[in-house]
Amino acid sequence: MILIQKKIIAGIIIALIVLSFFIYLIIAPLINVVEKKSEEYLSNQEIINRLDKREYLYRKMQKSYNDKDSDLLVTEKLLISNKETVGFIFTLEELARQTNNIFEIKTVSAFSDEKEKIPYLYLKINLFGNFSAMLDYLSNLENNPYPPYRLIEINGISIKRLEEKNLVNLSKTISPGDLETSLDIKVYIQ
Repeated sequence: MILIQKKIIAGIIIALIVLSFFIYLIIAPLINVVEKKSEEYLSNQEIINRLDKREYLYRKMQKSYNDKDSDLLVTEKLLISNKETVGFIFTLEELARQTNNIFEIKTVSAFSDEKEKIPYLYLKINLFGNFSAMLDYLSNLENNPYPPYRLIEINGISIKRLEEKNLVNLSKTISPGDLETSLDIKVYIQ
């Protein structure tokens, strides 16, 4: 019996030695490989997440750019080109004629304001006519159908009633009691 117990104990010891070599030579390297592959997988997953985020931001920025670009095209159509400046002044004169006003340009200057970064044309004009004609002119100026003159800003307006002494150099259609309206207009140009 002792011999059988010694054989069983020796067999168990040999089995434990074989099992420990098996674990040491096969399972331990496999565990290391699995750990490295899982770290690599997590690292790649993080890279993919960053790329997805970048793609999302890129698409968002592209959409924003497209929206801004279309707004810019619309805005550029609203600005007067240098070639159209004379035509625009003629339009202002024509509006005055259509609204029964006498039109007089005092000054025309071009500026490029560093704050606004958009060049503009500064006009100081005088209108002579009655109150209703002046209101018609302002309304037509604001709703001018002649494209693309929409970026107009009236910076100043002063109105005074004309007296007999003010009518010396004016048309015979203007009478005492009519108005002289001075407008400071800013027109944005390209």
